[in-house]
Amino acid sequence: MLEDQQHYLLEGVIMTEEQKFIFDLKGYLLIPEVLTTSEITALKTQIETIRTDPESLPPHERRFPGGTASFLIDHPVVMNILREILGEVRMESSWFTYRTVGNGGPPPHGGVRNVNPNFNYQCHDGKIYSALTRVVFELNEVKAGEGGTLFLPGSHKANFRIPETHRQTDSPLFETYSCPPGSVIIFTENLCHSGVAWQNPDRPRIAIFNCYNFVGCQFHKPSVPKHIIEGLPPEKQAYFRNVWVWHQGGPDNGKNLRYEG
Repeated sequence: MLEDQQHYLLEGVIMTEEQKFIFDLKGYLLIPEVLTTSEITALKTQIETIRTDPESLPPHERRFPGGTASFLIDHPVVMNILREILGEVRMESSWFTYRTVGNGGPPPHGGVRNVNPNFNYQCHDGKIYSALTRVVFELNEVKAGEGGTLFLPGSHKANFRIPETHRQTDSPLFETYSCPPGSVIIFTENLCHSGVAWQNPDRPRIAIFNCYNFVGCQFHKPSVPKHIIEGLPPEKQAYFRNVWVWHQGGPDNGKNLRYEG
């Protein structure tokens, strides 16, 4: 009961001034224990079934964000942040990682100001525009140094090229995090970040990576199959709507609000 009450309180939280400051300063934000124990268990069960026995699931639940994972698409805690830093939100991709000891991720990438609208991080007059934004749900505990994502804080708005000596994962400028299960990390994709080999032999890193963008921008080639999207309820399908902002004389007062297939 207490866990449910805490979760309910989280759903009403808006992005605070402190969170805005931290996100703008560092380029990422960690919110601990967003998911309940039962939600974590359900997500792990889906992941394990997809890994080992996908045919036992209905076709529209065999890939993320279908099935159980669909509640993460518009999780209220995440949406409260994304609507503040992106405005009108659409989803680009969703996938999970299951990393055992020695299994790593991509090398350092991103960072430094640029004019590409997918990576053009801005903050003006108290308003953040994050551009392409990643949301990571950690389903197991992560301790600093075990292999969680590395971040080069502040690099999302750097004015100088990152020296190659600091585009290495052993650079002292990189930082990482510790968090309990069910925590979420939200970061702008223009922040220099990196995968790193998982180090804990007692548990894998199980994390869900969702990617969002402003409704008028697209970076990734669409990868979520149509049958997965069409297996979602309409309010979640809407996060996969086409990439445009305004339709003169169109329905919904010209706004892009619906998935059109």
